[in-house]
Amino acid sequence: MKKEKQRLPLIYHWIRGAIGKEFVIKQYRYGPVKTRYPDMTRIIASESQRKCRNLFKEAVSYAKEVMRDPVRRGEWEKRVRNKRLIWPKIIRFYMLEVKRQKAEAKQRIVRMIRKCFNTNYRRRELSGTQIIDRNNELNEIQKDHHLLKRDQLYYCK
Repeated sequence: MKKEKQRLPLIYHWIRGAIGKEFVIKQYRYGPVKTRYPDMTRIIASESQRKCRNLFKEAVSYAKEVMRDPVRRGEWEKRVRNKRLIWPKIIRFYMLEVKRQKAEAKQRIVRMIRKCFNTNYRRRELSGTQIIDRNNELNEIQKDHHLLKRDQLYYCK
């Protein structure tokens, strides 16, 4: 025998989303559906998921700051015609800006490495101060590389 669907009360036709942490009301074409709240305790996020979530958290906090400041919000309202699209545009701008900064940092490191290693030289032809200068440049490259690795926590592919 075919099981009949349980009809939900009329009030659920206008509600959607989580109610407490007990259940969720979902709206489908054929009507509302009541489901259990998802249990996320056993879910272990991968490293890339954590990076993306951290980046998105930063983007949301940046968007909140912009929306609180009337001057910056006015600038975004001029830039974006539809006022409903201001929030997602700010988040997208932040995420793309972070991605661009990471790419520039990588390019800067590559340029420094090429500058240090592409010049053909022999050690005995260099004076002591030139060798020290080369070592200092390599130390700066290593520092930048470590900073870039640390900042990659917020980088989303």
